[in-house]
Amino acid sequence: MRILQDLWAPALTTMILGFTACGSSSMTRVIVVESQSEPAPKSHGQVVASDNHFDAGVKFYNRRQYKQAIKHFDKAIAKNPRNWEAHWYLGMCKRELGMTHAALSHFRYAQRDCPDDRNSRVRIYVAIGVTWELLGEYDDAAASFVAALELDSHCSEASECLARVKEHSAQHGKKGKKHRDHDD
Repeated sequence: MRILQDLWAPALTTMILGFTACGSSSMTRVIVVESQSEPAPKSHGQVVASDNHFDAGVKFYNRRQYKQAIKHFDKAIAKNPRNWEAHWYLGMCKRELGMTHAALSHFRYAQRDCPDDRNSRVRIYVAIGVTWELLGEYDDAAASFVAALELDSHCSEASECLARVKEHSAQHGKKGKKHRDHDD
């Protein structure tokens, strides 16, 4: 069992995000996330400013200008800490730049604040799984892909990623090549 407390700031509340059984193994995972409750934006103007920075960040992200995108996503989150999509994109940018632990943290914030929307939750689980895979944490990656498939059994990306992780684990065992994390 891996407890993901190291990905969060000191906590006020504890949430159990779920139990996941991986394949035919008898391993049951409990993912515990601790987080501080983020304040809501104080005004409509802050939400609009957050949205404007978010839109600019997406443009830079789509151009693969990740450092510029990060600046805008950071500003979007500063104006509206509950902007889950800004956290998701910030995680994607940081992962692209090799800052995988920071990426995981932002994916967890996105997961926490995401509305109850199946497609968005699947997207977040897949992003978390790919990041764990990059870190060589294949059991954690598999658990994330399984969680995505529990929400959408037809998600081809999650299916392909899960198959790849299982194949890698079968060929190399639990010890795999670890991805270098540039945020340390």
